[in-house]
Amino acid sequence: MNGWICEIFASIQGEGLYCGQRQTFVRLAGCNLACDYCDTPGARDENPPTCVVEIAPGSEETIAIANPVSAEQVVEYCHKLGSETVSVTGGEPLAQVDFLGSVMKRLETEGFRTHLETNGTLYKELSCVVRWADVIAMDV
Repeated sequence: MNGWICEIFASIQGEGLYCGQRQTFVRLAGCNLACDYCDTPGARDENPPTCVVEIAPGSEETIAIANPVSAEQVVEYCHKLGSETVSVTGGEPLAQVDFLGSVMKRLETEGFRTHLETNGTLYKELSCVVRWADVIAMDV
C-alpha cells in the first residue's frame, strides 16, 4: 500500500496527552478543508512529488524521497528516528484512509504507540482505523 507523505521528522509533541514527549511525526499529504488557522498549509497538496525525511533526530539533516511512499518505508523511517510514539498528522490523514490504516496497523505490529491528529470531519473513515490509534486528537 502506497500513499502521499509530506514529511517524516522527530520533534516534541506540543499538545494533548503526549505534550512534552519526543515523538516521530508522519505528516500525510492532502486535506479536505482549507482552514485559515492551518499551521501547515503546504500539507494541503494531495500529491507532492517528494517526501522530506529527517535522517537523525534533531539533526535537521533531511533527504527527499519520491512519493508515493510505501507503508513499509514509513515504518522503517520511524524506527530510524527512535521514538516509541508516532504522531500521524496532516493535512488530514483520514483523506488517505486505506494507506493510513496500513501504516497504523504496521506501526502497532512493530510496537509503536500511535497518536492520530484529525480535523474530525471524516468520521466514517475514522471508524476504519480507530482500532489502531492509542490517542486521537480531534478538532471540534
